[in-house]
Amino acid sequence: MIKNIKRKKSNKLYYFSMNISIALLFIVLLFAIYLLIGTCTQCQNTCPPCVQTDLVSKSNISAEEGLAKCLTEKGAVMYGSAWCDFTKGQKQTFGDAFQYVAYVECTENQESCHGKGVTIYPTWVINDKSYPGEQQLIFLAGLSDCDYS
Repeated sequence: MIKNIKRKKSNKLYYFSMNISIALLFIVLLFAIYLLIGTCTQCQNTCPPCVQTDLVSKSNISAEEGLAKCLTEKGAVMYGSAWCDFTKGQKQTFGDAFQYVAYVECTENQESCHGKGVTIYPTWVINDKSYPGEQQLIFLAGLSDCDYS
């Protein structure tokens, strides 16, 4: 009788641990599928179309310079402040090409920044929408339909 009770308890424990293992495996699988599908749908909305890299090298401009010029042509503006480390970081992502970015220094143009509702540095305004904080270049390209590769 005691042996039967112990066997029943150990069988229940075995099945319980198997169920937990299967459930965890299922959750991990669902999470992996979510990541794959989520990444694809995000890219469709934010990433620019693919561009042949030999076109960039033939024109003798960097991808950052091409993006900076395109952002400016499309009316995108970056608002920032010279004392802000995040603004400095965003400038560094463009490197020398930052000279082509439409930039408003908020310490010198407070009215312009307040008029756009800028409270966080840097803030990008693209198509009349604000994007506060440092942004990845590929994200900016997608928002403005500019090529970046």
